[in-house]
Amino acid sequence: MIVLTVVQGKNSGDKARFDAECIKLGRNVKNDFTVHDQFVSKWHGEIVRQPHGYLYRDLSSRHGTIVSFLDQIVRLRKGGNGLSCYLSHGSRIQVGQTVIELAIDVLDSQLMEVTPPPSWSGGVRLKKPAEGEDGQERKTKLSEKKTARHKVLSLGAKKDSADETPSDPLWAPNKHEDFDDTGALAPMPQDLGAIEGRLAQSLPDRHETPPGLDVVLDKSDFQRIKRTRRMPAASERLGETSHFHNTKTLVLPPADLLRRNFARRDPRLQILMRLSGQLNGLSRLSDIIDLIVSTTFAAFPLTHCFSIKLFDSNDTLISYVSRFCSDDEVVAAETVLCERLIERVVESTEALLYERGKTEGELSKSFIDGPTHSSIYAPLLGQRSLLGVFTITSKNGEKPFSVQDLELFSVLASNVAFSLERAKLTENIFSMFEGFVRASVVAIEARDPTTAGHSERVASYTLALAEQINRVDAGELADLSFSPSELTELRYAALLHDFGKVGVREQVLNKSTRLPEHCMEVIKHRFEMLKEKHRRWMLEALVRELGARGRVPDSNEMLNLEKEHLQLAERLDRIVDFLEAIRRVNFLDSAMREKLKQLEDAHIRFGTEGEYQLLYPEEIADLSVTRGNLNEEEWDDMKSHASKTEVFLTQIPWSSELRRVPCIAGAHHEKLDGSGYPAGLTGNAILPQVRIMTIADIFDAVTANDRPYRRAASVPKALGILVKEADSGKLDKRLVQVFAERVLPRVSYLIPKRASGRFSTGH
Repeated sequence: MIVLTVVQGKNSGDKARFDAECIKLGRNVKNDFTVHDQFVSKWHGEIVRQPHGYLYRDLSSRHGTIVSFLDQIVRLRKGGNGLSCYLSHGSRIQVGQTVIELAIDVLDSQLMEVTPPPSWSGGVRLKKPAEGEDGQERKTKLSEKKTARHKVLSLGAKKDSADETPSDPLWAPNKHEDFDDTGALAPMPQDLGAIEGRLAQSLPDRHETPPGLDVVLDKSDFQRIKRTRRMPAASERLGETSHFHNTKTLVLPPADLLRRNFARRDPRLQILMRLSGQLNGLSRLSDIIDLIVSTTFAAFPLTHCFSIKLFDSNDTLISYVSRFCSDDEVVAAETVLCERLIERVVESTEALLYERGKTEGELSKSFIDGPTHSSIYAPLLGQRSLLGVFTITSKNGEKPFSVQDLELFSVLASNVAFSLERAKLTENIFSMFEGFVRASVVAIEARDPTTAGHSERVASYTLALAEQINRVDAGELADLSFSPSELTELRYAALLHDFGKVGVREQVLNKSTRLPEHCMEVIKHRFEMLKEKHRRWMLEALVRELGARGRVPDSNEMLNLEKEHLQLAERLDRIVDFLEAIRRVNFLDSAMREKLKQLEDAHIRFGTEGEYQLLYPEEIADLSVTRGNLNEEEWDDMKSHASKTEVFLTQIPWSSELRRVPCIAGAHHEKLDGSGYPAGLTGNAILPQVRIMTIADIFDAVTANDRPYRRAASVPKALGILVKEADSGKLDKRLVQVFAERVLPRVSYLIPKRASGRFSTGH
């Protein structure tokens, strides 16, 4: 009985158990095991139970099948080397982009101990261990084969021990299986197989690229895509040799390289594994580079020079980081690299090992005669493109790098590429968010041009005060401090504290006087109409009176009429002048309020035509505002910007480190005594960050350049306001004191120059 589990693909996690002689699989629903994959044929393959084990047979599918077990890979396809092979417990079958793992039940696993038939069409012959051969002997033989030259077997054909061996075990064409002396696939010793089997579960297998896709899949979640030029699949390049004499190139995927070195028990794998975990906890590029540099010199002690070159926005390869090891000290310095070898790596996307005396010909004489004894060049492959080239070199007199160094360095390069790309992505996301914040500030100030620069200055004052609090080491504030992430959170809150103004009515936001200009024009037009009406009414009355006597008005009578009309016109003009004055001042004194009250019932009567009111109730209400220029309804609308700030900012999916930005920004008008808004918070309910930003907001509001409703205050006057607010219990006295003593001397250059020395208290 066998169990088939989809470990990668569209139906990942699907599992089915079979106890049958033949299990067919493919895209057609009539198969025993249906695979939903566009690169899988309708009738793709079958698993057949035989006396000697389970056999997989490819049914001449369009894209073929890859069967893998540990580091053994067999490719089955029509027109290739064969269409069938035996399966082992833990074997993986790749059809299209789907990987299926085979599990054989305990009873059926005994089949693997039975000697398979001597040969079968289009397959690979398995060999049972010789009589008396135990597991340790098999492990020894297998180890010897791993260090010896690999022998190549063409699938479906016989090959004896007299065949030629490849020049190097890493460069065997098309496959890298271990074969015994008869050309048969040698079984993995069970103890070593168990260890590597566990590793195989955590490392995805290498996959073949379906035709038409320019993708090399080394890991299911790490696709290397290069759209400008097709990157050949690893299986197509294993037999390639460089056009440089004796230069070794390596194109095996990181998962396969880890399997190789795991089998060799290379202690440096611990360093690389530890690096992977450490890199996951870093996001800053500088920290990542420092860790990569230290790890590289630790894992490759022969390293004399370290270099990473990355492509810039113009696709030019530039030096990103370069280190030099001298007397056990790593310092920043430019390294001598061979541009021709770098070009080779860029063109082929293959890791390359150079050793002096074995790599001549096309290289420059200056490089050959230079201090470099050997070097390794590895491509930094990102998800969609080549990021750059990673290089280490050893100096003259040192032992040259080995092929095993090349393998491990390729694994390191894969980790480096992933980490750099992730860090750049994080950096890009940060830059994008910074741009969003800047755009939001611009949008706020576009709606309220009179406060241009306010958000930036408040953020600067706020951070300066928070940083100075971090330096206080005595007194009540000694225990108060802010971490870097909290300072970032506070900065965003300060920049966006007025974000809610985008939801305030424009006529309220931009109201610069008690009575808007258009309303004042209406009053003036009304008064002119009353003047004309008064003149006409007086003239008509005079004509009617004299007409009854049979005469017309003389010059003296007309002069008296004009004098009386002029008196009314002058009275109305004085009212207009008074209204123009009080609508612009920031504060109404008692005399102004009394005179305005007299105008509430002021009217003109034209005989029997009735009375005409000079000012309407809503105009009186606007003009009667004691301080500022907003009436009660408008002031409620303006105050709503604080609560709207929190509502709007809550819509942004903030990270855990920035989750309090909305509530900090929305509370910047709260006061310790509960007189603030929007929630009327008191005392400890107001966060220290909010208290800090409130001080910064008030200071900038009163020292900013002249606004339409009030003059800018001098710094001493502004400090007086802060102290007065603190003494009345509205602001935190301790924070005001730190602001006055430590912050102002450091931010004086940010304070706008006053347009006038006069000051009037505002909202």
